[in-house]
Amino acid sequence: MLRNDLGPICHLGRVIMTPGVRKSLSGQDLLNALLLHMRGGRSDDEGPLAPDNLAGCRLLNVYRSSKGQLFWIITEADRKVTTVLMPEEF
Repeated sequence: MLRNDLGPICHLGRVIMTPGVRKSLSGQDLLNALLLHMRGGRSDDEGPLAPDNLAGCRLLNVYRSSKGQLFWIITEADRKVTTVLMPEEF
């Protein structure tokens, strides 16, 4: 579970999903992963990541759905676009 006191350290911009994501992932899997991604990809027990560590960098995190499927979330360095995709769609 995510702590409520941790705000986003990465803004997502426009979120784009590939056809494979739309077909394969549940809305809940997607929401959970996007919330973690906005916090630097770290879970509650890992603690917050300093925003300074992310400035000017593309942020890529790998997640696993509740059915075990791997998927990626990539936010571009300018924070204008975040893409959710299956690894085979890269």
